Amino acid sequence: MVTKLIALGLTLPLTGCFVFLSETPSGVKPQTKLETRWIKPTVAGDFQLHRKMNRMSPIVQEDQVFQGNNLGEFSSFKKSTGQLIWTRNFKGGVEAGASLFKNQIFVAANDGTVSSLDIQSGKTLWSFSSSSENVSSPVLDTSTGLLYFQNSQNLVFCLEADTGRQVWVYSKPDTTLMTIRGSSTPTVANGLVFVGFSEGSFVALKAATGQVAWEQTLNRNKKFRDIDAQAVMIKNNIVVVSGYDDRVYALSANQGQIIWSYPSGSYSGVTVDGDFLYVSTTNSELLKLKSETGELVWKVSDLKGLATGSALISKYIVFGESQGEIKFISKETGKTHFSFQPGRGVFSKPTVDLKTNEVYFISGEAYLYSLYLNEKSKESFGWVQ
Repeated sequence: MVTKLIALGLTLPLTGCFVFLSETPSGVKPQTKLETRWIKPTVAGDFQLHRKMNRMSPIVQEDQVFQGNNLGEFSSFKKSTGQLIWTRNFKGGVEAGASLFKNQIFVAANDGTVSSLDIQSGKTLWSFSSSSENVSSPVLDTSTGLLYFQNSQNLVFCLEADTGRQVWVYSKPDTTLMTIRGSSTPTVANGLVFVGFSEGSFVALKAATGQVAWEQTLNRNKKFRDIDAQAVMIKNNIVVVSGYDDRVYALSANQGQIIWSYPSGSYSGVTVDGDFLYVSTTNSELLKLKSETGELVWKVSDLKGLATGSALISKYIVFGESQGEIKFISKETGKTHFSFQPGRGVFSKPTVDLKTNEVYFISGEAYLYSLYLNEKSKESFGWVQ
C-alpha cells in the first residue's frame, strides 16, 4: 500500500505505516527534534482490531526493555535495536506491571500469579498465586528483600523475593457496589507500606508484619470511591495520594492527618518534581501543584481522553492520552512543544531513560515504541516507517 505524507507543502510517496511528528510552534527556532528509534509489535499475529488497555509501563535496564501486554505476552527486547530476546505467556496478559532487581524481574499477571523470572532467559525462578486478578504492580523493598502487591480482592501480600514464600497478607473487605477495575500499587517507605483500597480507605501497614499503623477514609460520599493511584512520598515526611473521582490528598506519613487537598481526582497518580507535583486527573486535565500547599500553578484542559501518569525528561513533561497522542509539554508553562501519534491512544505511563534521553511506551495496539529526544537538532519535523 502506498501512503502520502503532506508536510510543509510537499507530497512524498511513502510505503508502509508512517507517523507524523508535530511541528515546532510557529516563529520559534527549532532546537529539539523528536526521533523514532524503533517500533516493535509485542504480540504475533493480527491483533490490530483488539483494543485492549495495555497500561504496563516499560521496564528499562542496561540494554533490555521489558514489556507486557493485555493479550498474553511478557517479553524482553534489546534496547538498542528492539530485537526480541525472549517471550513468556501469561493467561490474560500482564496489565499491572513488573519490578526489576538485579537478575530478577517480578511480574504480576492477570491470571492471579506473581512470578520471578530470570532477566536473561525468561526462565521462571518461582511463582505465587494470589487466586485473583493482579492489577497492581509488585514493589520490592531492596533493604529487606520483601515484595509487596495487591490483588483485585483488596488483599495485600508480602512475599520473600528470593523464594516467593508468603510472609503475611492483609485484607480490606469492600461492601460497595460501584468500583473501578484497579488496585493501588503499594508504596514502601520508613518501615511502612502505604496502600489504597476500592472502598476509599488509605492505610499504612507495618512493612514487616502487615499490622495497621494508621488508616484514613478518603473519597467520601462519591460514586466511585476507589483509591487506585500509587501514593508518593515528598519532603517533610508527607505522603500524597489521590481518589478516583474525589481529591488529591497530602497526609502526614506518620499518623495520617490530612495536611491539604485539591478538588480533582486521579487514576494515574502523582509525579514529583522538586517543589511541584504533576497530576493527571479523571477530568481529562493535567495539573501542576505546589507540593507544600496544593496550590494550583497551571492547568492543561484540552486533553483527548484521560492522561496517563507523567514522566520527566529535560524541561518537559511527557504523558499519553487515552484517545490521542504522546505529548511533551513545558514544565514552566504547560504548553505543548511536541506530540507523537501512535494510533488509537495510549494507556501506559511512558518510561524515560535520562542517560540517553529516550522514551518508551506501549500503544493501544500493543506496539512498543522507542523515541529519542534530540536536543541538538535543528529539524522541526520527522517521520518514520
